[in-house]
Amino acid sequence: MHRLVISRAIQNQTLRRALIPRNNNNGSRHAAILHSRPFSDGAASPRLKNPVDDDDDDVGTTQKPPSLRLLPTRHSRVQRPPEAPASSLTSLTDSLLSSPVGSWFALDVADEKPISPSQLNATHADEVSDVWSQKVEYVIRGHSRLIPGSLLYRDDDDNNDGSEEEMSLAERTEVMMNLCDRMKDEGDAYRESQILGIDSFLSRKEELRKKREELNPLYDTSQYDQIIRRAAEADDDKGSSSSDSSSDSDDSSSDSDSDSDSSPKDEELIKKRDTFLKSQCGAPPGLTTAMIDLTLDALSLSLTPHALSSARSLHDLAILRHVKDGGYDNTNPKTIPTVVTYNAILRAAANVPWDGRDESVRDEVIDAAFFTFDKMGRSDVVSRNTATYVYLLRIVRRFFPQSRSRGNICAALVDTARTDKVLTHHVIRELENNGYEGPDFVSYREKMEGYLETGVPLVWRKGANKKMYRWGKGRY
Repeated sequence: MHRLVISRAIQNQTLRRALIPRNNNNGSRHAAILHSRPFSDGAASPRLKNPVDDDDDDVGTTQKPPSLRLLPTRHSRVQRPPEAPASSLTSLTDSLLSSPVGSWFALDVADEKPISPSQLNATHADEVSDVWSQKVEYVIRGHSRLIPGSLLYRDDDDNNDGSEEEMSLAERTEVMMNLCDRMKDEGDAYRESQILGIDSFLSRKEELRKKREELNPLYDTSQYDQIIRRAAEADDDKGSSSSDSSSDSDDSSSDSDSDSDSSPKDEELIKKRDTFLKSQCGAPPGLTTAMIDLTLDALSLSLTPHALSSARSLHDLAILRHVKDGGYDNTNPKTIPTVVTYNAILRAAANVPWDGRDESVRDEVIDAAFFTFDKMGRSDVVSRNTATYVYLLRIVRRFFPQSRSRGNICAALVDTARTDKVLTHHVIRELENNGYEGPDFVSYREKMEGYLETGVPLVWRKGANKKMYRWGKGRY
């Protein structure tokens, strides 16, 4: 018993000496090990700042000492992506929009230059289009940075350097949409050249198969099947010769029969091509979800009459590209939708200008909002977050008259947010702004407002930070 106690004391003393940093050279290694541990008492883990709030360091501020961590803790995706400067934004935009369609990365499908199968799949398409996708994203991010309230807006001196002609919000949004359309047209041009290359490849493959069958009767089929097929071809030749010796009417009927015989071959070729496109090619290259998200963000702030319809068209295009790349099995980050792809529709609907009299505008807003809300619940890549319920409660407040039904809808949305574990004080504040004074709703609202003082239970809000989009200070 005494030996066990003494051995444990020796072990604890040895461990304590190993962890305590020393001032001499012998203890420097232990001090480095201690500071390299992220959860040790000697060095607390530094809290990462919001990338959106990362501004240039002020002159005269003291710099923090470099971290002694052995491994990097900040991934490159957390840092702010590069943006086109305002001084060269106009020239870059004009150069992209003025170039002819098909001049960026379309395939060369000349007959004298056959295309290999490795040039017809989605990997090759992504490789040849990646440079141009990055260029267009670079320019679109430059436009987004100049829009107040956008995801990438930065209020610094570079935004107002006077080197660029001022654009209105509607004009800048239109330019961003034109860049997305230009990239989509380039992807469609690549797909057309890709289809021509696939047809050429399949026809050459069929010709090669026939030549190999002629040289080797046992190629690809058994000898018995070859004999049966050749016998059938001999019977067809006899029938065609007898029809040639008949009248002119018989000649016309034989021509129609030959046309009908050639159409199944074309249909078979088209079927093979469609199968190849679906399994190997996916969505047309070029356009990315980042371009669509930034354009949807700008449309949600444009306050134009057609903003919501344009946003819904872009949203449908993003979902279609995701489905073409495999849907649930999609692993291409350029076509996977984000929460911005959905929440931007709700934000655009909440900001639609409405005078309170046009019922068609109200119906379009309600249809777009709740249809998007339902799609988020059934999506395979995103989940509803706090911003989803905040924008939806704003829509209910603006476009639903004060009634018992509006109170019931608001209470149901708050309960759903609680079920999704994204109920924060932002949702409760928005519920507080919905002014229906019925007794049931007032008691429910007062109960929820009590959590503003005591704090929302953790079980109701533990998914809020996880589901929040990392840019835009919680706007999405």
